[in-house]
Amino acid sequence: EQVSLNISVKSLSEITGDVTNIINGTDGKRYLDKEYTDLLFEIDYPLSTKVEVKIPKAKTIADILVPIADVYKNVIYADAEKENKYGVWGHGIGDLYFEQITINEDGKCELFIGS
Repeated sequence: EQVSLNISVKSLSEITGDVTNIINGTDGKRYLDKEYTDLLFEIDYPLSTKVEVKIPKAKTIADILVPIADVYKNVIYADAEKENKYGVWGHGIGDLYFEQITINEDGKCELFIGS
């Protein structure tokens, strides 16, 4: 399953409460075609060292994007200010946007982040 997006990573990482209205498409829906379990996403942009994010269960896009945005903010960019062990280069979190996700049947997924 492939879902096209245009959502700020920083804005989503700072959301509290219900995210439904923030991540729905103009048709009011942006739910996945089915419920997924044990998804694995690799964050590789803008990093020199990849970070894996495991999503145990996803019924909506929020179930995927909110945890990934949280990893960007509280793991990757929090570390970039100290050790930069993930090798963040060229972009702050405010530059990043979720552009697309692809969920493959084997659970290995693709994450497209743009700036």
